[in-house]
Amino acid sequence: MWMKVNRWNVYYEVEGEGEPVLLLHGIPTSSFIWRRQIEALSSRFRVYAPDLLGWGHSDKPPDFDYTVRAYVEFVDGFLAQVSAQRVILCVHDLGGAIGLAFLGRYPEKVSRLIVLNTFAYLPPIKYLPWAVLYGFLYRLPVLGDPLNRLVWETTVRRTDTFVTLAFHNKKLVTKELVAKYRELNRGTRLTDLRVLLANGIGGITGAVDQNSFNVRVPTLIVWAENDVLFPPWAALRLHRNIPGSILKTIPKCGHFLQEEKPDEVNRQLLEFLTQPLSAVRENSTIHERAESPIATANGRAAGH
Repeated sequence: MWMKVNRWNVYYEVEGEGEPVLLLHGIPTSSFIWRRQIEALSSRFRVYAPDLLGWGHSDKPPDFDYTVRAYVEFVDGFLAQVSAQRVILCVHDLGGAIGLAFLGRYPEKVSRLIVLNTFAYLPPIKYLPWAVLYGFLYRLPVLGDPLNRLVWETTVRRTDTFVTLAFHNKKLVTKELVAKYRELNRGTRLTDLRVLLANGIGGITGAVDQNSFNVRVPTLIVWAENDVLFPPWAALRLHRNIPGSILKTIPKCGHFLQEEKPDEVNRQLLEFLTQPLSAVRENSTIHERAESPIATANGRAAGH
């Protein structure tokens, strides 16, 4: 479906009836990555999954700010359009920074939080030389945008490489799946870089770190153990930062856990969301390793 948020055209998926759930994707994906979660959750909830500005089918405006702060206001505008006053928030990758910042800005608008492998706790210094050089050249008059296109289109098979890296089991990376992501990422090559240049790595990870200490809603963290981008120690740190959070880790699974282990992810989400708040509080601070297809009540913590 389509709507206008401010002056921009925004594509979104919506299914089901009941309490609203908002799914926020990351880089370089779209609402497509949530398709199996939409199907599972929509039997009990009203599920919204927008393509964030710059990705998927939504507009890719060159004059959008692309900061985490701007995306927070975009999300608020989206929720106003669908008349959702309070939502269950489920986030992944860059969506984690946006979602946690949204929760920090509008705590009254979120009832529960679910965090999947998110953009968190990477050392900014690791990216500093590239960011300084490329950021400087990108901002040069006349040269900047053509240089961006040249670098991104001729030296990086961005979608194919990222999708392959995002799976632990490479056998699941089919030609059809890569082709679908390539199709959805057509026209988004500048978005990732605009986001990184608008925020810096530290601005994105900082949005997660700073806002995590202020989370006061029931929180589930579901983390793939074999994520080459965001390893399990990031999940443990986030777990410690968010009071009363529940951490479930999924073995033999990569960054695209919604794609690689959809049944396990869906089970964890539905188990958390269908529990009364009293039961969620009783289970808080648990760190349990999910063993597909069923996790035991006293599951062992990964790495313990």
